[in-house]
Amino acid sequence: MSMTKTLALLYLGLLWCREALSLGDLLRLVKEGHLPFINAFECLPEEMKLFGRDLYIFRVQSIPSYRAVHREAVCLALYLGLPCFPPLVPQCLLHPTLLTLRYLVLLNLP
Repeated sequence: MSMTKTLALLYLGLLWCREALSLGDLLRLVKEGHLPFINAFECLPEEMKLFGRDLYIFRVQSIPSYRAVHREAVCLALYLGLPCFPPLVPQCLLHPTLLTLRYLVLLNLP
């Protein structure tokens, strides 16, 4: 397991639950520090000492790219044998129409 795979697994969970967070939102939360990623080992309790390979897993130097996390998510979905996700209905916040509207509102265009 790696931290990139952890993000990919989190992304798959968000997709499966139909949460209104896209992969870009997830990476933004990591970049802004709302989601521990870089130096995540600092959030672990004192009694959990990291050593060996575990230390290298949790010591991350940079945030992975969108493409890297998406590729890991596809590989994990195939490895886990996840069934196809149900189709997006227009009421789902991940539907392209609602996502486009959301991004337009965020741009605050006149």
